[in-house]
Amino acid sequence: EQAHGLPSWLFKRLKKDWADQLPEISYNLKQIAPLTLRVNVNQVSRAEYLEILEEDGFEARACELSDVGIVLEQNVHIPNLPGYEEGGFSVQDEHAQLCATLLPNLEGKVVVDACAAPGGKTAHILEKYSPKKLYAIDQDAKRLVRVAENLERLGLNEYADVEIVTADATTWKAPSEVDCIVLDAPCSAIGVIRRHPDIRLLRQSTDIAKTVELQKQILNNMWQQLKVGGTMLYITCSILKAENEQQMVQFFADHSDAKETNIEADWGIEQIHGRQLFPETDRGDGFYYCLIEKTA
Repeated sequence: EQAHGLPSWLFKRLKKDWADQLPEISYNLKQIAPLTLRVNVNQVSRAEYLEILEEDGFEARACELSDVGIVLEQNVHIPNLPGYEEGGFSVQDEHAQLCATLLPNLEGKVVVDACAAPGGKTAHILEKYSPKKLYAIDQDAKRLVRVAENLERLGLNEYADVEIVTADATTWKAPSEVDCIVLDAPCSAIGVIRRHPDIRLLRQSTDIAKTVELQKQILNNMWQQLKVGGTMLYITCSILKAENEQQMVQFFADHSDAKETNIEADWGIEQIHGRQLFPETDRGDGFYYCLIEKTA
């Protein structure tokens, strides 16, 4: 095991993809990820919740990139935090919280959260908008139970028509064309190694090609469910270009009716398509976002 502490196949890939950023990435992947909350602003503002935490003796600070995020500066048992049972917050990485900020206005729209479990993005969408209908799809029925529980705890299921569906995103068909698809694609999860150290051991080089192929199938199927003028947000928690930038280069080459909507942001690194975020010490995980509009 070299000083960088990464499996050699992964180190080689990262060196190929991110030669300049490699020392920083290797260092940051070895750190402990912070505990980050997303405040349910339907119930309490971030400023108010920070005050409540302080009064109860918890050390916390506001996130910089997410305007609803809070980082806890100490280890805590989540259910012991004030307002947990009442749905005052969720646990969600800061870079994952950016998802809902990139979406168009979803008031009265039909939305699909493909690969939705455990429901962080579904909940965030419902905290921000009242869609006409939201389909939360995942092929893991057990993990979908958590989506229902989270929406219940956050008090979000009474506001919108949410249908939780156990289905395979490579084949699922929407009853009619939808306005927006959030596709948090299955990936190598290299961007979240800090939270799931077993990825170092479990993930192998040969997995990447399989994952890229699966992503491609899901992209192609979900694209067919989107109406003209609709938006798809492609997301991974990977930092490998094969799953991110290169996947999108291929997608745009294959779909003449796809047009990228540029993400204007002061975070991450602009790619040929999309933006890449890296795991940062005391901040968010590695995420990739690409916003796609369907044209006639």
